[in-house]
Amino acid sequence: PLAATGRAVRMRLRARWALARPAAAVHAANAASLATLLHEPLALDSPAPSLPARSIPLRIVQTCSQEQVKMFRSFMASWRDENPDCRYQFYDDDDALAYVRSNFGPQVVKAYESMPSHLPVLKADFFRYLAILAHGGVYSDADTDVLKPVANWSRPFDPSQVGAIVGIESDSIGRKDWKRWFPREMQISQWTFAARPGHPILHDVVNRVLVKSDAMLALPELNDTSVMEWTGPGVFTDAVLDYLATELHVDWRTELHRLRQPKLFGDVLVLSTTGFSPGMFGRSESVLHPQALAEHLFYGTWHPVDY
Repeated sequence: PLAATGRAVRMRLRARWALARPAAAVHAANAASLATLLHEPLALDSPAPSLPARSIPLRIVQTCSQEQVKMFRSFMASWRDENPDCRYQFYDDDDALAYVRSNFGPQVVKAYESMPSHLPVLKADFFRYLAILAHGGVYSDADTDVLKPVANWSRPFDPSQVGAIVGIESDSIGRKDWKRWFPREMQISQWTFAARPGHPILHDVVNRVLVKSDAMLALPELNDTSVMEWTGPGVFTDAVLDYLATELHVDWRTELHRLRQPKLFGDVLVLSTTGFSPGMFGRSESVLHPQALAEHLFYGTWHPVDY
């Protein structure tokens, strides 16, 4: 698996993502309220009564097509086997569509159904945000391997005080060539993350996807850049960093740069690059490090074979 990861990462780094960061926040006039987005807002806008108000439910969500299940079966089994105290939920394409239709209003359903079928990653990206927004828990790509039990991810912090867990994917602050490799200078992983139901970060990222939908669908052709900006790590990173800056007054350029230990900002636990990106991008430690929680093996098939 380590050798496969190295090869996949090198393939991934061939991409040339020269992207400009969009406006810092979604305009209030375009931002739908959580009650508007959700089909049953009163039922879904809060955690189960037995959980503290800010707790992340012990729920694991994964998705891929039925054709990919054989390829990812052993990885998905690791999430179930290593987390017997978690509710594990797998969604194939049909399940995901049914979930969106059952839990969200017409604006979200329309945007989801309008996403082009030849780029299934768009729906996969959008679904992960929707599933965690509505019911909370951990999302992780089907081609990831869990390294530590989910119930321990908040340690050494009080789990009742942690409303979201995100990991730095890459820290390129100070590098002039970062646009060659990543959508953002400081990039947050969206192949694995966790949050309580209704967390503002997930609410914001869903709104950002909705706001971008008409413009993206009007483009003559969607490419890698379109994916990164519409539903991918670019838009997710923007939502996370803007929440830290605007709501928690975190100067993320200094507070997150060269972060070596997990740090709790308000209710957001930010992991170093070792958390969800062990053995990658220079500063992260190996998968054997105590901070390493999940490993991404980059077997995704949405990009061209020479990507």
